[in-house]
Amino acid sequence: MVIGLVAAVLLVAGGLTALQTALIAAALPLSGVILVMTAGVLLALFRKSLDARRQRRITEP
Repeated sequence: MVIGLVAAVLLVAGGLTALQTALIAAALPLSGVILVMTAGVLLALFRKSLDARRQRRITEP
């Protein structure tokens, strides 16, 4: 409900440009969090792959 009210006020006060600017400004921090999380997942998968290769090399005769 609050988000709708803020959007309506921005539309009335500044038009569509103000609303678009506010949405982009609000989304930028979330984009950074998503990039960090993606890097963490890729790093974990890479490390797990290396560990699996090492284990196979150790157990093979």
